[in-house]
Amino acid sequence: MVPVFLAQALRKTDFTYASSGYNMMQNGKASLISDETVLKHILSLYENDFPDIIGRQNDIKNSIEFIQRNFVNKLFIKS
Repeated sequence: MVPVFLAQALRKTDFTYASSGYNMMQNGKASLISDETVLKHILSLYENDFPDIIGRQNDIKNSIEFIQRNFVNKLFIKS
């Protein structure tokens, strides 16, 4: 059971998002979204939430790399 959890912990997948729609909204081309509240929420998502997610993702990646470098690579022999 341990190898399954270890493999999951060491798996590296990054959160990515498309920014072309956001760039259009920033340039005033958000005419397709007529509801101002919805537009504000979308802009907030890109300006506040996504940078936070990326920051947390980087923290997790750094922690995993630290664990892998200092413990896993030293304690487990690759087969």
